[in-house]
Amino acid sequence: MKSKPQGPIETASQAARRLATRCFGAGPSGVIEPFAWHLRRQHPGQRRSLSQPERLTGIISQAAGESCAFEPFRVLAPDGTVRALSVTHPPTASAGIAPGPAATIFSLCPGAVAGNDCVVYCPETRVAVEESIRQWDTPVSHHPLFAAPRFPRAETLPGVGLVLGVLSIESFYHFLLECLPKLALCRPWWDSIDHFIVNGRAGGFAERWLIHAGIPAAKLRWLGDLGHYRCDQLLFTGPLTGHHYATPAVLRHLHSLWPRGETGPAANRRLWISRRGASERDLRWESALLAQLPGFETVVLQDLSPAEQIGLMRTARVIAGPHGAGLAGLVFAPAGTQVWEFCETSAPGANTFYSRLAQVAGLRHCAVQIDFQKESDVRWLQPHFA
Repeated sequence: MKSKPQGPIETASQAARRLATRCFGAGPSGVIEPFAWHLRRQHPGQRRSLSQPERLTGIISQAAGESCAFEPFRVLAPDGTVRALSVTHPPTASAGIAPGPAATIFSLCPGAVAGNDCVVYCPETRVAVEESIRQWDTPVSHHPLFAAPRFPRAETLPGVGLVLGVLSIESFYHFLLECLPKLALCRPWWDSIDHFIVNGRAGGFAERWLIHAGIPAAKLRWLGDLGHYRCDQLLFTGPLTGHHYATPAVLRHLHSLWPRGETGPAANRRLWISRRGASERDLRWESALLAQLPGFETVVLQDLSPAEQIGLMRTARVIAGPHGAGLAGLVFAPAGTQVWEFCETSAPGANTFYSRLAQVAGLRHCAVQIDFQKESDVRWLQPHFA
C-alpha cells in the first residue's frame, strides 16, 4: 500500500524526480509501509506448521514503552524569583505525562539502509520501513531520498548489520540519548553482528564513544551523506524516545554500557560546562560571570575523552553552563545533583530537554535567564549558588 503524500503540494520538478527515482533509482522507491505490513506481504498465511522455515525477517525483541511524568519548567528570573512554566509539545499530554515508544528490534533479510537519515528498506521490493524514517519539519513521504534518482547503488556488506542511526547525530545530545541506547538494547547480539552502521562520519566524537562502548573500529561503517549498504540480514530499532525526551528505560540502557562501581570519589565538584568559541549560544562575558560566582571549574568537554567525561560528571555536585549539548552529560551525575541551565533572556522556556532529562535522572534543574551578549551584575545569583 502506498502512503499518501501530505503537506505542501509538490512542484512539477519534484514530482518528476520522484517518478524518476521510482522507475530508475537505486534506493527506496518512495513507497512506505509499517514493518507489520511487510511481514504480512512476505508471509501472507497466518497459520503456522511444523515444517515452516525459520524466519529471519521479523521482530526479534519488543518491550512496552514507559511513560514519564514531568514537573513544570523552573526559571530563575533576574529579580531573584523562581517561577514555574508549563511548557508542552504536541506529542506530550497537557498533564505533563510523556509516553515512551515501545523498544522494538526488527530484522530484515535481506535489508538495506541509505542516506544520512538511515532509511531502511527492503532491497527486493524497494519499499521503505516506516519505523526507520524520521523528519524534522516535513512528512516522511517527502523524504529527499525518494526524489534522488542518481543516488549511488548499494555496497554489499556480507553478514549481519546493525543500524544505529538517529536524526542530527552531529549533536552530542541526540547521539548520547538516542543512538547509544540503541546500541545497548542490542547488546545480546553484538558477537553476531559483522557491521555497525552509523550515520555521520568517522573521526568525530561518535566514533570515540562507540569504541569506548566496546565496538571495534574495524566493524564501524559510516553512511555520511551518500552511504548505501545492503546486508544479508539487517537489524534496526524503532525510535526509543518520544519527541527526543529520554525515559527511565533509555537511561538504564545508557548506564548499562558503563556501570558505576560500588565505590567512587565524593561528588562535591562544581562544574561549569563552557561553550567558549562556539558558533551559537556562546556566553560572551563568561569570565566576568564566573568571577562573580567563584568555586566553579571550567570544563570544555570536547577536550576530554569519553572516559574522562563520564568520570568527571560522576564527581559533580553542581553542573552549570549555557544551554547546549554539553549538558547532556548530566545523565552520568549522581542523583540529587543541582543543574543550572543558562538560557537567553528572550526565550527561557523554549527548550525543556534538559529540564526533563534532569528529572528522569533524579537531578534538580533550574533555568537561569541571562543576556548572553551584554555583561551585567549577577550578584543576585549568589544566594542560589552558595
